[in-house]
Amino acid sequence: MGINWLVFTTKIFTEMDRADVDLNDGILTPLIGFDGNQIKYKSAIENFERSCEKKLIDAFSIVNICGLVKTDPYSLPYNKEIVVFFGRAECRSYPYIFRRVVRHIIKKLLEEDIHKVRFYLFINVITKENILASGVEYRFRYYHKE
Repeated sequence: MGINWLVFTTKIFTEMDRADVDLNDGILTPLIGFDGNQIKYKSAIENFERSCEKKLIDAFSIVNICGLVKTDPYSLPYNKEIVVFFGRAECRSYPYIFRRVVRHIIKKLLEEDIHKVRFYLFINVITKENILASGVEYRFRYYHKE
């Protein structure tokens, strides 16, 4: 199975750079198919982020968390971040199974007793020569008043 790790941070971040990817890497196949380019990759990853945000809002409503995403999500001045990484496994689509990410995010929000949150997702696909270091990194960035 892939490498799984979970990191919680409370720093304020400003960078919005996506990781450089090898467009020929097989981990991108579920996202862009076999004939990808940078424009197609950027569009596909942003569409994937928006669909995951919708799934998160639906999951939040089940556990009584009010989740809001701005029209331009990257303009949210977030002050907390939850990072979940799923490494490459036998199946190329394994790191894209979003319900596994939802569990980690909801658990952390409930541990902190947060029931109203403004957020966005920033997703990086990491491709490296070392297959064990490749995977999908989900950054749940949110603003929460202390």
